[in-house]
Amino acid sequence: MSDNQQTLAAKCLTQLEAIDIRPGKILRNLTVPELLEVAIHRMEGEFSDTGALSVKTGKFTGRSPDDRYIVDDDVTHSTIDWGKINHPLSEDKFEMIFGRMRTFVEGKEFFIFDGFVGADHEYRLPIRVITDKAWQNLLHLKSLFVQRT
Repeated sequence: MSDNQQTLAAKCLTQLEAIDIRPGKILRNLTVPELLEVAIHRMEGEFSDTGALSVKTGKFTGRSPDDRYIVDDDVTHSTIDWGKINHPLSEDKFEMIFGRMRTFVEGKEFFIFDGFVGADHEYRLPIRVITDKAWQNLLHLKSLFVQRT
């Protein structure tokens, strides 16, 4: 790992620790072959006859567009179109859920993908996706977002 990669990895860990998230190990911006190797090693899936990685996602396989919750605070209260899709969430409820999430991730291994939404350099936005499965990170790396180069 180069000095720049080590610096970026340390910055990522510092950002997570600043919001009291303390994973055990972070695997950041792995390549496709590396993610495939980890996924197979961790028995997250297997290769199909065509060579594709096949995984079992369980019964919750899709996104739920009617279940978007946004903290209802001074900033969002009058700027969000509340209704069927955007549901208000109290700050107390958010803190409770966030606390449970922090407990869940403590000491676990996570995969981080740093990339972009949007292909146009003038308008694209940086994103960071954190997953607990190698195959989930692989999905983001190759299918949904633009990789950093």
